[in-house]
Amino acid sequence: MDGSKVKHLDKKVKLTIDTKCPQKWAFVDMETGEIWVHKTRFFQKKNALWVDFYRADEKALLMVRNIAAGRVVEKMGYSANENNNSQL
Repeated sequence: MDGSKVKHLDKKVKLTIDTKCPQKWAFVDMETGEIWVHKTRFFQKKNALWVDFYRADEKALLMVRNIAAGRVVEKMGYSANENNNSQL
């Protein structure tokens, strides 16, 4: 998204995260900007076929924005509890 170049491998690489809390994870495709969350964030219909990940819902997107904003604030030298954050 920012024009950075990354190495494209000849073979697929499997990425695995083992967790007992899959709803807390979001995965970001830094090329396209798509954000994906685990299927357990959504109600599953009986007998439906589901893939493991879906595009993030609004709640997950808001959380990712808040996390990113917090990182920017920290980089600027503010703490998360300072009143200056509300102006960002």
